[in-house]
Amino acid sequence: MGKPMKARMMSEMTTAFAAVDGAVAVRYRGLSAERLRVFRQQLRTRNLEFRVVRNALARQALANTPLRGIDALFDGPTGLVYGHEQGVGNPIAAARAVADWNRAAAELEQLVPTGAVNEGELVPGTGVDALSKLPDRETLREMVAVAVHGAASGIARCVNGVAGGLARCLQQKIEKMGESPSAGDSQ
Repeated sequence: MGKPMKARMMSEMTTAFAAVDGAVAVRYRGLSAERLRVFRQQLRTRNLEFRVVRNALARQALANTPLRGIDALFDGPTGLVYGHEQGVGNPIAAARAVADWNRAAAELEQLVPTGAVNEGELVPGTGVDALSKLPDRETLREMVAVAVHGAASGIARCVNGVAGGLARCLQQKIEKMGESPSAGDSQ
């Protein structure tokens, strides 16, 4: 491959990975071209991509991107699973896609995760499965919103309960004070 072609490939990779905040590196040995095509189709339905990278070029291209450090995981035929869309660019969606593929695939067609980069932090291959079980950002936001709403509702009920109890207590005291003088006048 000539220098102009390598420069173009490096430029494409740098541009592609510059907007990505995380990815999963996988070994894909044992997968035929047809099975890789099927895997890519499944990824597209999730707004994810799979890119086979040339290790030496990828190391140079990734050096100035949020994925720097993932090149330490490149050993032999390596591919990266990543996404570009808002909320999909994180490696949780990519790790989940790899885990789903491996659950459905035959033993010889499994992808071997070598690791991931999550918001600049390198995750070892053993941590990719755990990463796939985490809720994605949108689900986490919803969980926080529900928790905050629940706590706020509890505080509001408590305050309303205290205020209501105080009001009843004051009303009873007023009624009692109103009854006492009239009881003394009638004697």
